[in-house]
Amino acid sequence: MNNQHQQNLGSLFTDVSYQVVSEICKHDHHYYIIHLKEDQEKNYLKELKKSFVEVDQFEVNGQYFIILDVSGQIKSSAQEIAQLLSERELQIATLVALGQANKQIAHRLHISEWTVATYLRRIFAKLGVDSRAAMVYRCASLIQLLQSDFDVQELATI
Repeated sequence: MNNQHQQNLGSLFTDVSYQVVSEICKHDHHYYIIHLKEDQEKNYLKELKKSFVEVDQFEVNGQYFIILDVSGQIKSSAQEIAQLLSERELQIATLVALGQANKQIAHRLHISEWTVATYLRRIFAKLGVDSRAAMVYRCASLIQLLQSDFDVQELATI
C-alpha cells in the first residue's frame, strides 16, 4: 500500500485500531479494504466520508470491514507534490524511487553528481524530509500516477 495513503488514513484513526487488508487498483481507481478492529467503527464512518468515498461496508464473522475509494486522495497528494517540485526535481525523485544512485542519475541526465546532490537537498527542503527514503515516501502518489502515463522503468534503463 502507498505509504502516503497509510499516513492519510492514520490521521483519521488516531483513537481506533485498523488494518488495511488489501489495496485494489483498477484503471484510475484505487480502493482499500479496511478492517476496523474496535467497537467504535461506525463513529469513524462520518470522518472517513469526509476524506474518502465509501464503496461498501460488510461484516464477516463479527469483524467489520469497509471498502474506500481513495483515488481522490492519490490525485490531490500528487498534485500537491507536482506543484512543489520542478520538472527536473521530479525526474530525479523518480529515478531515486527506481533505486538509482546519484552517479547513475547524473549519467542519465547528463549533469554532475554534485548537481544531483544539490537537487536532492532542494527536494528534501521543499518536502520537509531528510532522507532519500522519506522523499520517495512523500512522492509515491505522484510517481504512481506518472507510471500510468508512461513506463517509468524505462527511465532506469536509458
